Amino acid sequence: MNLKPILTGDDSPTLFSERFGEHYHSTSMGAHSESLHKHILPPLLVHPEWLNRSKIKILDICFGLGYNTLATLALYRQKGFKGIIEVHSPEMDEELLEGLLYFDYPLELGETRSFLYELIRKKRVERDGVILELFVGDAREYLRMLEGGFDIVYQDAFSPVKNPLLWTVDYFSDLRAILAEEGVVTTYTQSSAVRYSAYLAGFQVYAYENGIDRGGTLFSPSFLPLKRINLEEKRLNNPSLKALRDEDYCVN
Repeated sequence: MNLKPILTGDDSPTLFSERFGEHYHSTSMGAHSESLHKHILPPLLVHPEWLNRSKIKILDICFGLGYNTLATLALYRQKGFKGIIEVHSPEMDEELLEGLLYFDYPLELGETRSFLYELIRKKRVERDGVILELFVGDAREYLRMLEGGFDIVYQDAFSPVKNPLLWTVDYFSDLRAILAEEGVVTTYTQSSAVRYSAYLAGFQVYAYENGIDRGGTLFSPSFLPLKRINLEEKRLNNPSLKALRDEDYCVN
């Protein structure tokens, strides 16, 4: 695969997906910055005590260029986390994965790149306090194969307009089933339809501001020390607000 890196706002490279017609990351905020400030840091800011745990279990939807997984390894060790970091991730584009062996990652990701090369070749890595699993195939199928107990889900699929089946009530219900009660789902989107879909699947919905760009959203079954969005009130004020459902996209 011929990867043509596109330099983003923080000087880290990303790619453009011809299939979905979108970049893998925000070109203005930056690929590495987006991973840190929209996915990796938010759960630790609302649950700082997690850095003292013996294990953290994460689902990275979808693997893409691997920034979320690699930056997680780098940041947790930087913050002194001594437990096991376990990350599971689906990715349907096998050709993309092969191309990542030659992708020029930013220096901030350091030695984590050695995990990437091993993961792409073996699909599972277990060493040095790290467990990584890469599933090549459909994310929805993968969700139904997983055991529960996930602490964090990085909901980082392509946008609801381009990839709606990873944003429906049905999809979020599958996430809810494998998420721990105090677990956190992170996402870059502020879409009311997505927020409503997650709410109907059993999540509380919280606005998250990172102070760098327009922010994103956190979902959790439990209370978070953030501004909770009242979706019932939004629905009353906007009767046209509708959730996304599998049946709207011809899925049985």
